[in-house]
Amino acid sequence: MKSDPEIAHLLPSNLPPNDATILKLTTLLTQLLDESASIEATIKALQARKDEAQRSIHQYRTILSPARRVPDDIWHEIFYRCLPAHRDSAMHPADAPLLLTRVCSNWRRVALSSPRLWSSVYIPLLLGNTEAPPLCLAEPHYRYEYMQALERRRRLRGQAIQEWLQRSGNCSLSVTLSAPGPNLYSMPHGGYCHDADKINIEYVQQMFSILLPFAIRLESLELLTFGVHLFRMFQASFPATVFTNLKTLKLDTETNRETYPLYDSFLQSVSALKKLSLGPRVRLSDPLRLPLKWCNFTEIHLHFGVEVNIAFQLLSACRMLVSFAASLTSARREALLHYPYDHVILPHLRIFMVEDLSYEHTHAYSEFFKRILAPSLHHFAFRKPYSTRMLLPSNLKLKVSPLLVGSPRLQILSLNPTALHPFDILECLSISKHVRRVSLGPDPDLDSGPRWMGPPVEGFPMIMQGGLDSFDLKHLAVPAFEHPSSSAQNAEPLLPELEVLVARELSDLKDEELFVVIKSRLDAWKDGKVAALKHVKVEFARMMQKEICSDIIRYAEGLGLERGRLKVDLKYIQREERWLPFSPLYGLQPNDCSWLYRLSE
Repeated sequence: MKSDPEIAHLLPSNLPPNDATILKLTTLLTQLLDESASIEATIKALQARKDEAQRSIHQYRTILSPARRVPDDIWHEIFYRCLPAHRDSAMHPADAPLLLTRVCSNWRRVALSSPRLWSSVYIPLLLGNTEAPPLCLAEPHYRYEYMQALERRRRLRGQAIQEWLQRSGNCSLSVTLSAPGPNLYSMPHGGYCHDADKINIEYVQQMFSILLPFAIRLESLELLTFGVHLFRMFQASFPATVFTNLKTLKLDTETNRETYPLYDSFLQSVSALKKLSLGPRVRLSDPLRLPLKWCNFTEIHLHFGVEVNIAFQLLSACRMLVSFAASLTSARREALLHYPYDHVILPHLRIFMVEDLSYEHTHAYSEFFKRILAPSLHHFAFRKPYSTRMLLPSNLKLKVSPLLVGSPRLQILSLNPTALHPFDILECLSISKHVRRVSLGPDPDLDSGPRWMGPPVEGFPMIMQGGLDSFDLKHLAVPAFEHPSSSAQNAEPLLPELEVLVARELSDLKDEELFVVIKSRLDAWKDGKVAALKHVKVEFARMMQKEICSDIIRYAEGLGLERGRLKVDLKYIQREERWLPFSPLYGLQPNDCSWLYRLSE
């Protein structure tokens, strides 16, 4: 139609068509509408056929899905890998294995038929705080409703635990019993305070009676935030013969003179024990006094202060250790120097974590690291807790580098620069030729050793303490900043296999200097001198000076490093003007007011 001269003449103008043109266009329009309707009907028919074909495709693919042909034993293994690796399974619908039973009928059948999925369980005891009930429970009516709801939850929880453990068949069990409260560490008696607390005591006895038939299969047991009375009830409810298969024990219970005999009689029955973790509430002055076969242990974690000479004797008795973590204090006497063994050889030790609680580095403390030989050591960590960070030893004479001399397989190194001399840190880095991950300062992504107190609330007041960085990160440059000479150019770089670098609480290192350090190692990787960095994580105790993350990534890709292979995480604190003494906003309150007692309008 567009080729018709008359139509082409009328389209760009507002002229009215004559009668002949109107008749002609009306006829053509009717024909086109009929044709369009026919095409639309054809399209709808084809779309219906396509939808029917898609439904059939979906049905056939559903039938032919590989998941339908996976044997049950493979599903059992996959489901087992879904269980939490860092704790026992919780009885929560969003946690495996209960989550797996809510997907489909087949998964529910497979999960319920797999005893291994139900072989671990975390059980928080429903203890009521009868000593200081909420004010709303002072009224008898509310008190009655509260007790009715508590009894109902206890009954349902007990039934669920019994069904859970019955599903485990004959598998070895891993059970965690916890007595949590509103504040875990302010309730030293585990939720109730005396033997006359009939409400909680009766419930605890019922829970222990539910667990008793399954106790013979216990292979791992955790008792968390247990008070003296609760621990006494636990020991009285379970005969000593039921723990003959127990291999892993974790205790976080209140300790006093009354509990020492309880520990002795309880631990005498766990002859097969190989892994022991004692929480900070235990606080035994001498773990060696416990009646245990220390020569069988492969893992010992002591989360309370242990004298360095006692730790040395403990290591001497545990030659099969694979993992050891302890919070060490200085020895009250120099007994370590007169111990009959010159060196302790730990051929299987792979993880060694020390938290320094001492306020003075004695000669015995230094001898401790000189007399330990761990040729298979894979991960070493030396930390200083925040609770003692402001009381650093006045004599930084401690050296941990002698320990690393005999550990050529070390791949993970975590050091706290505030508690060690910079020369010793540099020596540790020089010795560790095969280390792939270095952490200078706390490394929450990896460290799992004892920890007394978490990091302080981040804020600007930490910066006002001033001071240079405890360790100069520029030593990791290739070559180091301070040695541009030709001899240093040919010197072997520090940590030639380093892939992950973690540093925290830096304030003196400039952003541009960090960029140069990373750039130098990337250049050295290009020349084949060092391994390529994969992850750089640095937390500064200052504000940002320059945005360098994008520059680092761009430079790495320019050298040929694959996109996404290098990850850079730089964290800075935010500027708080009201904390700066010379700021016009100094002294203002967090709500941006000057008057602390301002009432909301």
